[in-house]
Amino acid sequence: MRVRLPTVSGLRLLVGLIGVVGSAGLVGCGGEAEAPASPPARPASRVAVGVSEAGPLLVRHRLTGRTAASQEATLAAGANGAVRRVLVRVGDRVQAGDLLFEVDPGIARADLAAAQALAATAAEEEAQAARDAARVRVAGPDAVPANQIEQAQSRAEQLARRQAELSARVRQTRSRLAQQIVRAPFAGQVVQRLADPGDWVSAGTPVLQLVSMDDVEVHAAVDPLLLARLSEGQAATLRFAGESLPARVAGVVRVIDSATGTAPLRVVPEGSERPLWLLPGRFLDVEIELPEDGGVVVPRDALAYGVRGARVVLVVDGVAQVVPVEVVVQSAERALVRGEGLTPGQQVVTRGNERLRPGETVTVDGAAADSEQGGAAPAPAAGGSAPDGATPASASASAPSAAPAPAPAGGAR
Repeated sequence: MRVRLPTVSGLRLLVGLIGVVGSAGLVGCGGEAEAPASPPARPASRVAVGVSEAGPLLVRHRLTGRTAASQEATLAAGANGAVRRVLVRVGDRVQAGDLLFEVDPGIARADLAAAQALAATAAEEEAQAARDAARVRVAGPDAVPANQIEQAQSRAEQLARRQAELSARVRQTRSRLAQQIVRAPFAGQVVQRLADPGDWVSAGTPVLQLVSMDDVEVHAAVDPLLLARLSEGQAATLRFAGESLPARVAGVVRVIDSATGTAPLRVVPEGSERPLWLLPGRFLDVEIELPEDGGVVVPRDALAYGVRGARVVLVVDGVAQVVPVEVVVQSAERALVRGEGLTPGQQVVTRGNERLRPGETVTVDGAAADSEQGGAAPAPAAGGSAPDGATPASASASAPSAAPAPAPAGGAR
């Protein structure tokens, strides 16, 4: 067998490859190890802030009310009879004293004539009995027995009482006759007509319903918790279809309805002008503002909620400080809260407070621009406006520093 030996050039190539592999092994195993890159620093969280205020907080309470006419009457016939004429129809406006309808007075006139005849007869009998009693009294017990004198006097008194009774019946019948002609008791509008000419009606049968359109009031139901804080003359606002009208509380009924658990409230509009929508029988909103105290007022956006309840995040020297709070009451834009260490004049986070942790570094939006302009107060952030009458205080905080660059990879030297 013949063995082929490697040539000189082949041996040189093999030796070179071995040297390269050995060098790589030395570098990987015994060479200088690469230092791990340090983690980047956590940047400060950017937040918007508002300012806490001292109470009280005006809270708007909204009630459901229903308008009603201040005067409303159901007009009826005063006696039995057929309706002779009805001078108004539904929708007609009338003035006080206008003739509305008339019932045939024939029956009432006959009743009056009969009552007058009976009264006249009774008057004659009473007069005769009075004369007889006077004569026996003058004759005395010597001429007339005592029992006859007593009987004559008693008969005279009985007939006098009967005559008085029949005279009262005459007056009553005459009054009922006058009620056959019905006039408007006040200015208003006819909203219902229940009888026409020729209809037979009895005394007390409704014929027309009249409602005053000029004086309209609002009736609402109030929770008993608010009842003690309401009083006559208190300001209120009526709202319907985007329009408002100033009003005042005219009456507070301090009795709880057992069926609804509420108390009646009467509200009247202010001013002489009445909008077209203020009509009897309409539902609308009644708003009353009441002051609430016993805490600190913060923007509503400053409230953050978690599994443990509500909290407010303060900014103290550029660091977040979480304060658990009890929410007393809320309005549309602000809230009255109580919490340990929460006082008026503190910076409260209104945007970005949901994920802040205690001790976390924060940067208030607009702080850098303020330092360039001489420390002007930052503009309120969108969705976190400051409470009315309070200006958010500026907080100085440095911009987030850049993270250090990682070391070059591969351990190049």
